[in-house]
Amino acid sequence: MNKIQLKEILYSWNLWGDFTPDLGMLREQYLSKIDLALDSKEIIVLKGIRRAGKSTLLLQYINRLHQNNNISLNQFLYVNFEDFRFAGELSLELLEKIYQTYREEINPHQKAYLFLDEIQNIPSYEKWIRTYYDRGEKVKFIISGSSAVLLSRELATLLTGRNISFTIFPFTFTEHLDFIGIDYKRGDNLEALYLKNKGNVAAIKNALQKYAFSGGFPEVNKRDDINSQRLLLQQYVEDIIYKDVILRHNIRNSRQILEFAHYCLHHVCTLFSFSKLAKIMKMSPNTIIDFISYFKEAYLLSISSCYSYGSKSSLDMNRPKKLYAVDNGLPAAVSSSENFGRMMENLVFQSLKVHEIFYGKGKHEVDLVLKEGGLKAINVSYEEKIKEREIRGLEEFAHNNKNAQCYLITEDEFDMSDSRIKCIPLWVWLINQGLY
Repeated sequence: MNKIQLKEILYSWNLWGDFTPDLGMLREQYLSKIDLALDSKEIIVLKGIRRAGKSTLLLQYINRLHQNNNISLNQFLYVNFEDFRFAGELSLELLEKIYQTYREEINPHQKAYLFLDEIQNIPSYEKWIRTYYDRGEKVKFIISGSSAVLLSRELATLLTGRNISFTIFPFTFTEHLDFIGIDYKRGDNLEALYLKNKGNVAAIKNALQKYAFSGGFPEVNKRDDINSQRLLLQQYVEDIIYKDVILRHNIRNSRQILEFAHYCLHHVCTLFSFSKLAKIMKMSPNTIIDFISYFKEAYLLSISSCYSYGSKSSLDMNRPKKLYAVDNGLPAAVSSSENFGRMMENLVFQSLKVHEIFYGKGKHEVDLVLKEGGLKAINVSYEEKIKEREIRGLEEFAHNNKNAQCYLITEDEFDMSDSRIKCIPLWVWLINQGLY
């Protein structure tokens, strides 16, 4: 790639060139966190599932720094390494050529803020960044990527202690409400939140019913037509599997792994064992284990293990696992049936996604168990009449764990009077963003 071609690409992506980005809805929860790391020397890393809004967030932050910190536009360089014009050119040589062209043509002497999007597409990128970092170059690196393990492995080897990482997720339910313009209010506690929003419950619950199946991907939220949303989400699944799994791990049988991904998404919030999945999919258990680890790397799926409260060993690694999706739109897009119970449980899981999560299994099951900050058990029963087994599961858990706090997530029932089991409507839980 010659210098003229390179300059044309850079001008097309930067505010000092020909680019006028659509900044979308500001995601203050992430922008404020990045602010805290800006003045440190460390590299800022944004990780997360493809299409969650990382690229837009980088552009929002460039605009924020320009407007609020009075930093010249020439001090910013944004490069998206998924630009098709870089095809066949992705290398350390390209990375160096980009940087030197920017320094020669745009910003020869001032501090530079380098926003490198989907950086994992450049092999050994961490060596290049480490070199400039250790030399004390007047550069602040802000990078993004869509592969958890690739970024983590590379950051852990050459960039240990030199980076601050943030995981970016699709819109939360409250972000979705903000995006579509539904009014809601927060409270100092759950009771206050419930009372403040009673007059708008119908609109909030209507939005929740839709969000439970469309999810929080920003581009999907821009579309009103269900069929259009579904087609886009199906394409997301294929893109994630192809770009972040098949290409990354040199998978030969692409049809097989795509069918397995669909199977997993169709069975979110259900128990599985590697041996059972191997029989169903006619693969070896080791292949199943590898494929699921690839899905986790790509932020497609998460897994919870069993918390065995009936034995001295609190964690039983030999028990079946449980699957969850990072966004509800993905399982909804590949499934022909609507399972409200599972989808609502998946929403509760997402509200706790920054915590280590288990499920409980004694005579009865507990959907979600959290250890940190005190033992907590959560069951989800999103229907008019609460199922008796959901209550029994929590009662059994409370009996075996005297200091545990138990929560029953419901459609409408709100009751905080019981000292051991609190009933909380799902919409209250999600606006409160779980318990934290």
